[in-house]
Amino acid sequence: MFTGQTVVFNYFEKKRANMVSGKVISLFCMYPGFPDARAPRNSRKGSGRSISWVLLLLVLGFSCGPLGAQVINEVIAQNSTQDPADVACGHPDMIELYNNTNETVVLGRVSLADSYFLSDCPAVAEPQFDPATAWPFPPNRSTLGRGARLVVFCDGNATQGTCSLHAGFNIESNGSESVVLWGPQQGDGTRQVVDRVFLPPMDEDVSYGRSPDGSGGNNVSIEDSPEHFTFFLPGETTFGSCIAIAGVCLVPGQSRRHCSGGRNGGGDNLAPRVNRVDQSTNSPAVGEEVEMTVRIRDDKIPSPGNIASVEIVYRVTSAVGDFVDEQVVAMDYDSGFGVRADVTTPLDLFSLWTGRIPAQGVGARVEFFFRVEDAEGLSGTRPRNLCHLMEGYGEDIGPCDRQFGPEANGCVRDSDDVTCRGGVVEGGEDDDGCGEEGGGITGERYIACNLRSTYAVGYTPRAGVDAILVNEIIASQSDLLTDPSEAPCLPNDLCPVGNPDCCRRDEDFAEMLNTSAQEVDLSGCYISDSFFDPRRWKFPAGSVIPAGARFIIWLDNDGSRCPDPDRVDKPCFWECPDPNLVSMLLDPPQFHTGFGIDADGDQLFIYDSEENNFGLLHGFDFGQPADVCGFTDDPLLNPGRDIMTDQSISLVPDASRNGQFVVVDNPTPGGQNSGEGCEQSATFRRGDATGDGGTDITDGVFVLNYLFLGTRAPDCLDAADADDNGNVDLSDAIRILNFLFLGGPEPPVPGPAACGPDSADDNLADCVYEANCG
Repeated sequence: MFTGQTVVFNYFEKKRANMVSGKVISLFCMYPGFPDARAPRNSRKGSGRSISWVLLLLVLGFSCGPLGAQVINEVIAQNSTQDPADVACGHPDMIELYNNTNETVVLGRVSLADSYFLSDCPAVAEPQFDPATAWPFPPNRSTLGRGARLVVFCDGNATQGTCSLHAGFNIESNGSESVVLWGPQQGDGTRQVVDRVFLPPMDEDVSYGRSPDGSGGNNVSIEDSPEHFTFFLPGETTFGSCIAIAGVCLVPGQSRRHCSGGRNGGGDNLAPRVNRVDQSTNSPAVGEEVEMTVRIRDDKIPSPGNIASVEIVYRVTSAVGDFVDEQVVAMDYDSGFGVRADVTTPLDLFSLWTGRIPAQGVGARVEFFFRVEDAEGLSGTRPRNLCHLMEGYGEDIGPCDRQFGPEANGCVRDSDDVTCRGGVVEGGEDDDGCGEEGGGITGERYIACNLRSTYAVGYTPRAGVDAILVNEIIASQSDLLTDPSEAPCLPNDLCPVGNPDCCRRDEDFAEMLNTSAQEVDLSGCYISDSFFDPRRWKFPAGSVIPAGARFIIWLDNDGSRCPDPDRVDKPCFWECPDPNLVSMLLDPPQFHTGFGIDADGDQLFIYDSEENNFGLLHGFDFGQPADVCGFTDDPLLNPGRDIMTDQSISLVPDASRNGQFVVVDNPTPGGQNSGEGCEQSATFRRGDATGDGGTDITDGVFVLNYLFLGTRAPDCLDAADADDNGNVDLSDAIRILNFLFLGGPEPPVPGPAACGPDSADDNLADCVYEANCG
């Protein structure tokens, strides 16, 4: 599950218990297969893999002579609601600079050589100035007075950048980056790092800043960051406000603005965070438990003592379809794993905890969430913001999307929210500081909340929808297929480079396939990029797929974003008209979803309707791209270790439900897939329920004991599924005993004599068969 190098920290409490502090820090580097991986560095002086602590500190804690105490004072990396808003009433990432001197500093000048720059940089790398990616402060509006604070939006929007300061980069929220302030060019052509701030992972609407302002001065090292930086919760961030200033703004109806931050407070204690990182299956068979592993983070060391409990809270449908009372399963701390931080995210401390939802009967639907509580009584859940736990909401409410609700789900509008209007409004005053001239729209968006995660047990795809396959996935493209719903790209003078809203014709997509000779109605079914949240996008009424058709699903976050096409004063975040109105009329139809996918790791699944328990129809998990057959494992060609642009993840052989997903360099949307699969090792012997390498009476008895006496489940359920009907039940024990003693037929392929893969598609988890297959 976790490969590559990670760093394990052994901490001694410092003045504060936050983050990664300690007077003594023992560093260990974990390598796969290293027998003495936990030994301190100085106990393995002869190891060729040793990296000195001093060298690592030079890499992670790069510093240089400061030009002055102009510092990066506060950063937010996953902003959705924290003010100030930009001229389109959006909430991008932000950086606040603070001048802790008595001198005025002019950051932007006509000469780039004399200007300051901002950039992002991997946390583990020594910063290198690159004029192609670093962002220069523009002249005439980038002055930082003594004691002043200046706010820069970080989203790469060049058009809005004429109105307020918009740096040409985004900030990663996973703790893998630092942000760097570069000084003017020196006589030798180089630039000094005025300030560099290493960033921890940041949750939505949580910022990370100095307390008090300017604390620690320039270039605070990683190990000293906890002494000078803290977190600010939503509503406590201090990025200030914006005022209108003279100058040209290229956004119609808007004026140029200057945004200045406010004084930082004392910070907050964060609630612990929980994220699922692994699961045994998202479509268990009857009698199969589901094992989950979560990653726990906290602003203190996330181990027992600081973490009071980690739990799975679940409920199951009864025989009449209602949910019974919630049950709680305690998750176990992985003491062997301990507390670690990946080398690439040195401030991201985490621990692992594992638990299991018990096996359930056929047709059951399970709903669940994770809950973590720290020693101070603060708690967190995953999914977050659960509807049934939120004040004003409750059971049978939701899900509620921030932008679109809907009210039909019981969602409540946010009366304090102000968003921009679509189009241009002539005249008037921008009386609320947000949106087009004439004022924004108040109370348009909703108070968001999420439902519990869910999965179906023992699900067999129903007739019709069982013919639909995910056949090809393109997570990044340049010119493979053009989205006909998007307007043609504008000339460069009307579409500046770096404007993300200007040209979006080459978007992510997937090819789906109806393998049957009959048309299939997908109305009410779902497509999702989540293992346990099937409701990401719902196929509209009339989603009929012709027989044998290959059809395109655009994963572009454009679909179903126009609730009322006849409304005059539409909010600017609506996508009207809904592209599905036209694309569904094509032959074959095309669809536009409300989400996108990531080339650096994601998943794509088709789920049945809610009436059919959201049963899993088909899909593929490429959360670890390097594990996919055909992955481009060349650091020169693929330094990001992603699914590369214009590569596809294709099902081969084409249209084969039992095929293999592979990375290919020549995608074939609309045509038969090309490429060859990787050699797959044999997996199991059919009928060998005990996993001892043979089939005998003990296997039949083992199945009976498991079914009726509550003994442990077979390690390989496919091996115990002796009649290959996709479930482990009484008929399997009968099949084994009939074969052994009454001359009945042997268990189906791969049979009991030799190991092999499962030739039939079912919902049993893939096996890791430990018995001898020689």
